[in-house]
Amino acid sequence: MNDRYYDIDAAQTGTCEWLSWHKIYREWVKRNRGLLWIKGKPGSGKSTLLRHALENEKERHNTEEKPVILSFFFHGRGTELQRTPPGFYRSLLHQLSKIPDAVSDVVNTFKEKCETFGEVGKTWQWHPKQLRDLFESSILKALKLRPICLFVDALDECGEEDAKMLAQRFKRLLDRLQSTARPFRICFTCRPYPIVALDSVFEICVEKGNGTDISNFVRDQLSEMEPTILPRILNLITERANGVFLWASLIVEQIVSLNLKATKLEKMEDAILRVPQELDDLYCRLIEGMGLDSVMLIQCICVAMWPLSIDDWRWAMVIKTDCPYSSLQECQNSPDYKPDDESIKKEIQILSHGLIEVTSNKTIQFIHQTVKDFFVEKGLWLLKPPNSVPHGISESDFAVGMAHHELSKICVRCLKTMPNTRVFSNLAEWRHDIPLARYAMTEWAAHVQQSEQRGILQDVVLQDNLLDCFSWTPCFSWTPCLSWTPETVPRLCMGRDCEEYERRMFYCYSRASSYLPHVASAHGLTGLLQAMLRRTKSIIEQKDGRGRTPLMCAAQNGHEATARFLLGYGANIEAYDENGQTPLFYAVIFGHESTVQLLLEHGANVNGLGERRAYTSNKKSQTLLMRAALGGREAVSRLLLKYGADIDNGNGQTPLFYAAITGHKGIVQLLLKHGANINGLGERRAYISNKKSKTPLIGAALGGQEVVARLLLAYGADIEANDENGHTPLFYAATSRHEGTVQLLLERGADVNAKNDIGMTPLSIAADKGYKGIMQLLLEHGAACDINVKDCRGRTPLSIAADKGDKSTLQLLLKYGDGRNA
Repeated sequence: MNDRYYDIDAAQTGTCEWLSWHKIYREWVKRNRGLLWIKGKPGSGKSTLLRHALENEKERHNTEEKPVILSFFFHGRGTELQRTPPGFYRSLLHQLSKIPDAVSDVVNTFKEKCETFGEVGKTWQWHPKQLRDLFESSILKALKLRPICLFVDALDECGEEDAKMLAQRFKRLLDRLQSTARPFRICFTCRPYPIVALDSVFEICVEKGNGTDISNFVRDQLSEMEPTILPRILNLITERANGVFLWASLIVEQIVSLNLKATKLEKMEDAILRVPQELDDLYCRLIEGMGLDSVMLIQCICVAMWPLSIDDWRWAMVIKTDCPYSSLQECQNSPDYKPDDESIKKEIQILSHGLIEVTSNKTIQFIHQTVKDFFVEKGLWLLKPPNSVPHGISESDFAVGMAHHELSKICVRCLKTMPNTRVFSNLAEWRHDIPLARYAMTEWAAHVQQSEQRGILQDVVLQDNLLDCFSWTPCFSWTPCLSWTPETVPRLCMGRDCEEYERRMFYCYSRASSYLPHVASAHGLTGLLQAMLRRTKSIIEQKDGRGRTPLMCAAQNGHEATARFLLGYGANIEAYDENGQTPLFYAVIFGHESTVQLLLEHGANVNGLGERRAYTSNKKSQTLLMRAALGGREAVSRLLLKYGADIDNGNGQTPLFYAAITGHKGIVQLLLKHGANINGLGERRAYISNKKSKTPLIGAALGGQEVVARLLLAYGADIEANDENGHTPLFYAATSRHEGTVQLLLERGADVNAKNDIGMTPLSIAADKGYKGIMQLLLEHGAACDINVKDCRGRTPLSIAADKGDKSTLQLLLKYGDGRNA
């Protein structure tokens, strides 16, 4: 996350010194509070200047209290965490952890979330606003102990809106500081577009002070040039650079090359004058004459979902879209395969005409954010203009879509190099053999999605071209053959974390047998489906190893457009899998409201039954409304009711019971307003071992849902309604050790001395389990008279405690009763 700092060139000797003497900078340094904005054109050297300022700040403090130096360098060409506010906050919170107790709130929140939701990154993620609030509270805590100086580079590379937001937060944070807080200064760099009207902000324009730096840089780079001609070349480059360091560095490379060839002064001057002064125009000149390999390199680096490495590119160059090799060994033996890094670096330099670099950690990236911006906005189009562009799609968008299309084909070809004999357990070995495989597995579908969104969906030739990469050959049967074995296709589904991805795609893929139509539907790849359907209509009802159709996969993942497309081709809306689940059932389970509405509009049975073994032990059918209530899908529940879902039907189970036991208050209210039976009997086998019918209030008590129990009581729920074993809500609340719900029921008049079918009271059950907190509540509400009452087996709460040898329980019981009949 913090690698960007090391990729920024350190200031050359004799450069950046002007900043330390700048009047505004010196004024900012003196202040206890201050926000400094270093602004400048793209490529003017802002990052190098900020790094120089950071290094100076570290060395500046000798005798006085040394501040904590925090820094973050946004990187628009880097990973998501390197270019977004969440990455910014996470990095700074980590840096703040060196101050005792500064991040105590972060630690406590992290522990609480892990205990509640599980492992971070798999079952939960930090919310950006929560990270922001934790950062700001941690900064305020830290400032009670130490001064802080914060340096932030390239704020614009997180996007204009986020840049404006962060600048505003910086200002507000400084304004919130109490007079007793230690000094706090912030310095950030950003392009000169309007951020916000920030009062009392120090501003320095780089182009007004870096002229000497550019001159010194050029003089150093051209040190081998004849002294008689150097001044003229030096002055010309410095003047035409107009404060843009990047422009000067690109021109210097050309002049060094001309000087080595003993080019005359006049020709060198003419070469400089012919170079456009605007960076975009300069890039246009540099890409002239690029070949197909150059185009592929630019496309890949431009649209890659995360930065590619040298190792990735080594394989990408071999596994081209016109690759004749079909195996790993053939690829490694080909003349295109370059095993050493230096030859790859040289190739990248030549192919990109100097616009792409390799970082210290072997990552490939554009030399500057302006280069990527140029290619996205018009460069890709200029490199490879198509014959035509679909209606409604801009030229630049379509060019980006074409780049995604090409990279998706490289990913698919990469996956095909895996021998069919390999099994899933050897995936790690395969990744080691082919580094690009990890990227291909994770991002192939994302590139297809991006290409379809940018016009490729409307291009029949390109769709067929992608399908051909799969070597997909339909047969005349209901199960089209794949040239890949059933073990191969699921690998297309695996993501960055295979276990997490499999969880997310649960009930959509099967390791036993998944087919390309199902994979395409699960990812919403309508264009790929179109290409397959043009070759055979049979795939529309093809079932995988678990009986799922493509429509079910689209519904499960909420791909409304893909589901609509499949329905248009006649997909059976009532098809069911091996568990009796329909497409509508899948959409309901995963809460995809728009897909649910689509299916209902097309006539799906709103009261259809389905089964879900992961939730029920007896494998009985459940209604759609039950599943929506169980999953807390309020919007979906409202839709189902609108289309006539039966509110109380379901083999002794009711939606209201499910909503109550899982604590979904909004759905409970919705169902009650639609007339659900407040005392209707329901059943929840996953929670109850005896499988007897239970009322919604019993469900709320059993689940410890105090808020829902209060709501049900307000609607008139019978507080003494029992099940077939004679257990009332109070019994279940006591048995499940939900003290808050026990307290509520007792306050509302629940019979504390109620007996079940074998004569046990809530106190007997609590004594048997040793729940002292529950016993205390019961005894305080008049249960003392029952400490000696016998059940059908002659046991009393007191004898139960004695049999267990629990002295503290005995003492508690005796405290509230005289024990005369014990």
